[in-house]
Amino acid sequence: MPKVQLEITRRTFMKSGVAAGVAGTLGTRGMKGAPAFAAGIDEGAWYRQGSIETTYNVCDICPWHCGLVVRSVDGVVRKIDGNPDDPKSRGMLCPRGQGGVSFMYDPDRLQAPMVRTGERGEGRFREVEWDFALDLIAQKMNEIKDRSGQESVAVFGHTAGDSWWVEHLAQAWGTPNAAKPSSSLCISPRDEASTLTFGFPVGGHEPLDWEQLECLTLIGSHIGEDARNTVMQDFANIHGRAGKIIVVDPRLSSAATKADHWLPIKPGTDTALLLAWLHVLITEELYDAPYVDRWTTGFDQLAAHVAEMTPEWAAEITDLSAEQIRDTIRTMAAHAPRAVIMPGRHVTWYGNDTQRMRAVYLVNALLGAYGREGGMYFNRTPYIGDVPHPPYAVAGSAGGCAAEPSEDEEDGPGELAPGPTGKVRADGAQERFLQGPTAMQELIEPMISGDPYRIEGLICYGVNLLQSIPNPERTKEALRNLELFVAIDVLPMEHIEWADIVLPEATYLERYDDLFTMAHKTPYIHLREPAVEPLHDTKPGWWIAKELGARIGLDGFFRWDDIEE
Repeated sequence: MPKVQLEITRRTFMKSGVAAGVAGTLGTRGMKGAPAFAAGIDEGAWYRQGSIETTYNVCDICPWHCGLVVRSVDGVVRKIDGNPDDPKSRGMLCPRGQGGVSFMYDPDRLQAPMVRTGERGEGRFREVEWDFALDLIAQKMNEIKDRSGQESVAVFGHTAGDSWWVEHLAQAWGTPNAAKPSSSLCISPRDEASTLTFGFPVGGHEPLDWEQLECLTLIGSHIGEDARNTVMQDFANIHGRAGKIIVVDPRLSSAATKADHWLPIKPGTDTALLLAWLHVLITEELYDAPYVDRWTTGFDQLAAHVAEMTPEWAAEITDLSAEQIRDTIRTMAAHAPRAVIMPGRHVTWYGNDTQRMRAVYLVNALLGAYGREGGMYFNRTPYIGDVPHPPYAVAGSAGGCAAEPSEDEEDGPGELAPGPTGKVRADGAQERFLQGPTAMQELIEPMISGDPYRIEGLICYGVNLLQSIPNPERTKEALRNLELFVAIDVLPMEHIEWADIVLPEATYLERYDDLFTMAHKTPYIHLREPAVEPLHDTKPGWWIAKELGARIGLDGFFRWDDIEE
C-alpha cells in the first residue's frame, strides 16, 4: 500500500474513532440510570466526600526529606503530592514517598506502649500507660548511671526525629555512645574525606550544578534504584539533553543502561581506577592548571604519588582496559569544569573508603569543578537559633569527647557529673567510640565483652537494628546481655521482639517537628505540620524525649512546653 494512502487511512480511522467516542458519550448522558462514570463523574471519589484540608509536610520515608502537600477529608489523609514550591521534590515524589498514607494507616502499627512479659526475642508484651513506661525507663537509666556511669547507656537513632535523641538527649545525659546508620553505613567516609580535603562535609544533598553540568560520572551510585527523588529527576534531565554519562559499576545497573561509558569494574578496585585517572590528568596536562595553582596545595606530592599509577597498571587490578580508563578521563577533561564525579551516598564498602572518597574529590579538584558553574557548589545551611539550654555533658554530636558541665550552671545536669560519668574516663576508653564509619557495630562489642567498659542500656529510635549492623546473630547476643533495651518505632520490625519496653511513635503525617534547615543551591527552611491527630495511643518523638528528659533530671534541656513554641 503506498505511504500516502496509508496516512489517509489512518486519519480516516482516527476521525471515525473520535466521532464514535463523542456519540457514545452523548448517548449515555441521556439514558435513564446511566452510571456516573460514563459522564466522567465519580460521585464516590474521596474529594467529593467533604471539605478538603491542605497541610504541608516533609517526607520521612528516606533522608531526602522532600516537601509534601497533604490533603485530608474529615480527619483522614487521602492524598500526598510533591510540593511544587519545594526545591527538592519540585512537585514530584518517588514511589516510597507515595506510600506515606499506607504507612500511616498500616494495620500492623504499634499502637500503645508495651512492656516485655516473656524472654527477649519471644515478642510477648502487655500494654501499659505512657507514665508507667517512661517512669520505668527513667528508673533503669538512673540505676545504670549510678552503677556504671552515663556512658554505659548507648543511643541509636535514624529518621528526622533522631536529633532529639542522638544529638540532644544523649549529649545532655552524658554519653558519647550515640550513633546512627546513616553515618555508620552511609555517609561517614564521604563527609570525613570531604572535611580532610576541603575543610567541610558534603552535606545531605548532592551539591551538583545539574542545570549546567555537561559530564556526570557515577561510581557505585544507583540512581533509579535507591529512589532519591531529586537526583532521579536531575539524572533524567542530563540524559534527556544528551549530556555525557560515565558509570563505574560491576553490574549493569539502571544508570549504566543510560551511560555513554559503562566500566564494569572488578569490585573493590575503585581506588586504583581513580589513581590512574589522576595520573592521566597530570601526565597529559589535562587538569585545570590555573585553578590548581590558585586554590590547592600539595599538587607536587600528588603528582609524585601517582607517577607510576598508569592506566596499564590499573587495568591489571580493575579488569578494565587501559583504553577505557584513558577514554573516560579524557571525556571528563574535555567538559571540565562542567564535569563532576558525584559523591553519592552509601559509600561504606571496602574499609579504605575515606581514602577512596578523597581520590574522588581530588579528581574533581583537578577538573576545576568546585565553586564553578556546571561543577559543584558550596552549599550552606540556613542558621536558626536554638532554644537556650545548659552546656551539654558531652561536647559535639555523634562522636564528641566528653566534657564537664560548668560549675555555675544553675539547672544543668549537676548530679550527672560524679565519678567517671560525663567525663573522659581515666583509662581513655571513652575516646575509643564513634571514631569511624563502623560506630554502631563497634558499640555492639562492649555490650558483649565489656571491653573497654560495658554498655548496659540501649535506646533505639527508628533504627531497623537487625538489618543495620552486619552479623545479626551477634547483635542478638548483645541484646541478651543488656539491662535495658528500649525500642521507639512505628512498625513491629524484628528487633522490637527483643525490647524490654516498646514506645509507639506518631508518623510524620501526625506531628510537628523541629524546623528543617536545608542546605541547597538556594538554602531554605522547611516546616512540618500534622495533617491529622496521632492515631491510637502514639506520641511524637520530641514529646517522648521531653517527657523522659524530665524524669532523668534533664528539665533544663527542654525549656519549652510544646513543639510549636
